[in-house]
Amino acid sequence: MKRLVIMALTLILVIKVVSADRGFILPPHIYVREDSQVAIIAWDGVKEILMLSTNVRSNEPAEIWEVIPLPSEPLVEKGDEESFRKITLLYNEKIVVSRKMGGELATTKAGKGVEVIFRKQIGVHNLTVVRAENVKELEEWVRENLNLSVPAKAFERYISKSYNYFVFDKICVGPEEKTVESLIYIFKTDEAYYPLVITTETTKAPSSVSLFLVTKGKSLDGTALSKWSTVFFSGEELKEVHEILYGMFPSGAYVTYYRDFGTYSEDFVVRNVYVPTVLDLALEWLNERFFVQVLKQYFSGSWWRLADPMVKVISLGIVLTSLAGLVTYGYFTYAVARRRFGRVFGILAVVVFYALTVCVNVFGLFVLATSLPIGVGAYALLVIEVCRKLKAQNSHE
Repeated sequence: MKRLVIMALTLILVIKVVSADRGFILPPHIYVREDSQVAIIAWDGVKEILMLSTNVRSNEPAEIWEVIPLPSEPLVEKGDEESFRKITLLYNEKIVVSRKMGGELATTKAGKGVEVIFRKQIGVHNLTVVRAENVKELEEWVRENLNLSVPAKAFERYISKSYNYFVFDKICVGPEEKTVESLIYIFKTDEAYYPLVITTETTKAPSSVSLFLVTKGKSLDGTALSKWSTVFFSGEELKEVHEILYGMFPSGAYVTYYRDFGTYSEDFVVRNVYVPTVLDLALEWLNERFFVQVLKQYFSGSWWRLADPMVKVISLGIVLTSLAGLVTYGYFTYAVARRRFGRVFGILAVVVFYALTVCVNVFGLFVLATSLPIGVGAYALLVIEVCRKLKAQNSHE
């Protein structure tokens, strides 16, 4: 339990200190720093909901553009900062113990083969979503329409993979840190996706990325980020985070936490998830029981690596005595029940006894605590019985 509490406190700390994912388009004399950013990615195999929150500041007041490449046309709406706080708290608690969105659509050509899909103002965000098929044309469109110079390499990777939609987000920043209102992007995709390379290409600086992936099953893919733990959120818990997540997963979903720091040569992508069977869920539930966790630690054999031979022998004796105590509990339960009600009921009583030991933490703790003295008693009775039989045998002879 102590280890679980430490893990939770550690997560609370690390989740608060995160940064970066989107690319920046900056004037030459402006330096921008993202001191905190968390993302929530919900993916059902067909559609992705991407929720972003950022704290940013710059060396001097300026208007800057952020850019996010996407695989399909997005719908964009204002998010809720509370969603990130709630998912963090719920996730840490786990470690311890379809609403339609839209913008003002347009189909006007912006010239040079770049199509403006829509423009939209959401709070401090001045959004422009464009579709581009050609890297050079997009580079030229940015220079002519945003009055900024961006290397073609920043867009080349995405357009070559048919990620033809780009969200340009104009925000105002300054030396004082401020929280930029969170946004929700909804788009079709056959993989859970989060852009990382665009950050490296546009800023050239290492960045820390932290995100929660919400999926129907457990992620099977290796990613550009380090995977931490996976926990299950019920539909009601997802509703606490945001209604839109509940709309995608009303029966609940798995939440996996990813985090890493550095420069990235590939984006975050997950294509395969495994939906657990009933047997998997039963084994997972059993493995999470307090009694089972203690047994796994207690009988793990770590005592065998002790250096002192005498201490090793004593440890082995304690383990075997406790094991004998657990077996004795079952034997006495069977013997008493069989004597009064018969063999079948005796077997059933043993099953119920051990089921209560596993499922009820207080009862399991009591059984574990008393297994050592019960084991000592069992060995003593065994010795007495052996001595009695030897004595009887000697008398007979």
